[in-house]
Amino acid sequence: MIDILLSYKNVFDSICINVILTFSIYATLAAGMFALANIGFMAIGAYVSAILTTHFGFDFISANVVALLFAGVGAFALGKPVLKLRGDYLAVATIAFGEIVRTIALNAESLTGGALGLNNVPQYTATWMLALFVLVLAAFFIAVQRTQLGTAIRAIRDDELVTSSFGIHVTRYKLVIFVFSSLVAAEAGVLSAHLNFFISPTEFTFHHEVQVLAFAIFGGIGHWLGAIIGAGTLTLLPEVLRGIGTYKEFAIGLVILGTIIYRPYGLYSIIESLLHRGRRAKQLGSTHQPDEGVANPR
Repeated sequence: MIDILLSYKNVFDSICINVILTFSIYATLAAGMFALANIGFMAIGAYVSAILTTHFGFDFISANVVALLFAGVGAFALGKPVLKLRGDYLAVATIAFGEIVRTIALNAESLTGGALGLNNVPQYTATWMLALFVLVLAAFFIAVQRTQLGTAIRAIRDDELVTSSFGIHVTRYKLVIFVFSSLVAAEAGVLSAHLNFFISPTEFTFHHEVQVLAFAIFGGIGHWLGAIIGAGTLTLLPEVLRGIGTYKEFAIGLVILGTIIYRPYGLYSIIESLLHRGRRAKQLGSTHQPDEGVANPR
């Protein structure tokens, strides 16, 4: 019984980590930036906090703050030049950054453990912390949607030139969003490192970046709920399909392919369609309802 409960806890923890990572990539995609540096900044958060707590005796909060400072400064320094790029060029530049971070982790053996990884990382992350951070981020996205920042983000995504013509400093907004996205990814790294006792460069590969991008696209990049739906579904699906053995990957591939073909805007578009139909039915019902004060003709 305890083993079953622990397995459910581990799956829930993985879902939360993946949702946080997907939130980080959603933030940039929502502003029209195809930036893929998230796993690189996750690695920075994970390694800085793990090194400080393991080698230098830092407490968790102090190590967390320093890790976020490293990630924030790195994101600002990277964002200033690369955000002048667009589309595939921006994607390639940010992927290269992630590979640079991973190469440093591989070669700085005295600090990171190299290819063998870093063992005995103190376990400070609790399940409630992961769930709370997901809720805080969700509340933040809800709040931002109704502010000037949310309006600016949507405008930048739709047309940068028109947005700048209205006096909105597009470059500044994009840099702020990029730094925020990087901090979220770094925090995912911190929480993950202090959850699993161990980190290694194999956790921060390009394959992992593609996986997070798949979470966002599968759930739908048009709404923050898409991040939760995509990451939650694709993290849980391998566990649900564990019983079919080697056919598991094939089945997951079919699910993703079918969703992309029939729901190109992600699973959230199903919820959006249902909500739209509900509002439409409500409007039609109120239109055809006779006024109570008017007598029916005989």
